[in-house]
Amino acid sequence: MVYRQHLTLQQRIIWAKSLAVDGTTLPADLRSKMHDRQTGHFPSLNSDRFLNPLFEDVWFFTPSGNSQIDRLAIGVPYVYADQPARFGHHRSLHCRGNVWHLPYATTQSRKDRDYHPAPYPVALAERCLKLAGLKPGDLALDPFAGTGATLIAAKQLGLDAVGVEIDAGYCDAARRRLAAC
Repeated sequence: MVYRQHLTLQQRIIWAKSLAVDGTTLPADLRSKMHDRQTGHFPSLNSDRFLNPLFEDVWFFTPSGNSQIDRLAIGVPYVYADQPARFGHHRSLHCRGNVWHLPYATTQSRKDRDYHPAPYPVALAERCLKLAGLKPGDLALDPFAGTGATLIAAKQLGLDAVGVEIDAGYCDAARRRLAAC
């Protein structure tokens, strides 16, 4: 309720941790080359009632809910092979959209497995900071800092950052991770 006085949800982003593509739904020219595929880690869930959770919501808050964003700072490159002069150049960027596929490290593969059961990847935080249009020297706030993914991304982008976290163990982990980068 306190945050609601100062921040408004502007954009819901889906972080797709893993994807499964049904090859039968692809166009005919791709179907013969690409059968069913998966990418990313599929978490195990031993349940006869629920599907495996393959995504998380990322809530992008801004002061007004109507802030300008830098959509192309995280854009997807594309090339017009068949129409090179379409926009006067051969390469440009598309808006990435609000579903981001970023595989995450499994608990077994992470070096930091003793700190947090489900940390967000630094790359996810970096995309959010770029989307916000922050420039070196600007200040980023992470009100749920966990083990510091946003703080690390901010440091890598030359931003100042403040993280708020109530768990002392996570704070210690964030300090160690920040010192190591």
